[in-house]
Amino acid sequence: MRFENYWETDAEGNSLPYADEIIGKVKSEDSVRLTALRTGQVQLIDAVAYADVERFQKSYADKYNIWQWHAGGIATVFNFRRGPFQDKRLRTAAAHAIDRQAIHNSVFYGQGDMLDQLYPPGDPWHLESHSLEYDPEKAKALLKQARAVGTPLKIVCIAIVAFARESGQIVQEQWNSIGFKVTLEPLDTVPFVNARKQGEFDGLVQGHTARFDPDDFFGRNLHSTSELTQALSGWQNERYDRLIEEAKKTLDPAQRKALYTEGWNIVNDELPYFFLHQVTQTSAAVKELQGYQPNVVGALTYRGGGIRTAYIAA
Repeated sequence: MRFENYWETDAEGNSLPYADEIIGKVKSEDSVRLTALRTGQVQLIDAVAYADVERFQKSYADKYNIWQWHAGGIATVFNFRRGPFQDKRLRTAAAHAIDRQAIHNSVFYGQGDMLDQLYPPGDPWHLESHSLEYDPEKAKALLKQARAVGTPLKIVCIAIVAFARESGQIVQEQWNSIGFKVTLEPLDTVPFVNARKQGEFDGLVQGHTARFDPDDFFGRNLHSTSELTQALSGWQNERYDRLIEEAKKTLDPAQRKALYTEGWNIVNDELPYFFLHQVTQTSAAVKELQGYQPNVVGALTYRGGGIRTAYIAA
């Protein structure tokens, strides 16, 4: 229901939000969600399935408003606390074995970019990144050199997120193809968080939401003093820590970006993380829905857009 005493107004001084109420309907099945929009049961859906985006855009762009927006990214996290990936040769082999193109085609159906970092091209914080390329022959050679052919690995991912589960399946296949013996464990939310916290994995397929300020990612996910870093890779690197600390207090954007670039390329060399792909979201609504614009901080509300400024035109 609309809160009559909400503080914000639009440019003309009219109180927000415009709508009297919003009724949310949980529809977890992709086809059911899309059918609900097309049959008029709902006016807005915040997620069109990747498999349906291209066809929906071609067939219905004249009938519906369609927005595609950057929601974050997905990466493989290597466990530095225990297990085989404490050996950099094995991490390097595993990174060379990952074919981002396969993930792009099979998981995301060509939607979004094959990123090696959180921020996409065109974003002010997109970096000059240099990550390892797909090279399965080099990966096999590294495994033989390390006398590690047949090494058992466990990948953990969250079961309820389809793109994480499907990306995990592809990484499993690709690591098996170079000589690892890989099991994949998709887990529900609580077991996944516990496994992550206890370090009960070798590789972790981990999604990330987009961040407005880079420190919310580079500091929170990778600085050695961060609790989240220790719950993910457990990686520690003094040079990286100093760069991120300096960037956090640097006001000049160009200097700050240079510090993050140097820090991120340490990550690409040491491999606590290996980025796989951008995560995009496609929202769709009836043409009568006006004033709405989705955003990375959430589909419903953010300053300057979202549901607060949305209304159904007569």
